Amino acid sequence: MIRRLQWAIVSISALLLLLIAAAFPWRGVPELYRSGVFLLVAAITALSAAAIWWRPAFRHRGGVLLLHLAIALIAVGALIGVFFGRQVRFFMLAEADAPLADFLPPENGRPAIPLPFSFGAGRPEVDYYDPDYLLYRRHPDDPNRMALAGRPHWRGETLYLDNRQNWPRTTLLAPDGSFLPHLNVGEDGILMRQDPQPSEYRVAIRYHHPAAPEERQAVLKVNEPVTIDRWRFYLMSCGTSARGRYVELLARQDPGRLVVAAGLWLLLAAPFWLLVDQWRKQ
Repeated sequence: MIRRLQWAIVSISALLLLLIAAAFPWRGVPELYRSGVFLLVAAITALSAAAIWWRPAFRHRGGVLLLHLAIALIAVGALIGVFFGRQVRFFMLAEADAPLADFLPPENGRPAIPLPFSFGAGRPEVDYYDPDYLLYRRHPDDPNRMALAGRPHWRGETLYLDNRQNWPRTTLLAPDGSFLPHLNVGEDGILMRQDPQPSEYRVAIRYHHPAAPEERQAVLKVNEPVTIDRWRFYLMSCGTSARGRYVELLARQDPGRLVVAAGLWLLLAAPFWLLVDQWRKQ
């Protein structure tokens, strides 16, 4: 019995890891649902769960039944996604006046997918972290050469190097609010700005249903998809080409996603039910 339970725990854990991995919109990873590894782990999980449920001691316990229902929902939802789900990864121009498209472009030999709405992408916007600065001072042996003298870091609103050398954020800002490219400190020192690192990418998605009176808009961010009429759009990247600014999007329609989500919630609830049953018996 212990071995059956151990096999079930290991197989369920492996199945959950595969489901989590396949949920991310990385290139090629969603195909994990169709792989032999996923199907094998799902089969082992189902057999292990059935072997445990067959035991009379477990068959009539609510937590065990809930656990098996969760596994069944996860498997059914995953299979629905495998056979009926669709996804397309594509590029499109990202300008405020770009025309709206009412289809997803063909990919990997598959035909274009018509949509019940039209959509387009606005110009991408990028937010940046406060830039880092490096402190340089004149070299003691060569006044014409500057040497690195420190790497200050941000502490709240202050660029801090030590107790005697720190600079409030306001001293590093130009009149227009941007960070200065350099700042002289003393007679022989200078702070040099480094390239800022992006903190967030976002793009406004415009979409319009034929029956709707006006166009709507939703903000799409990295790791924050937007759902439009059962299609989920993910922002993968953005850039500039000879034709203008562009974004790379992943559009996914997975009719089994809600079924899998329900199974995962039940899978989280089942252990608590079993613990409550055990606590009552004690």
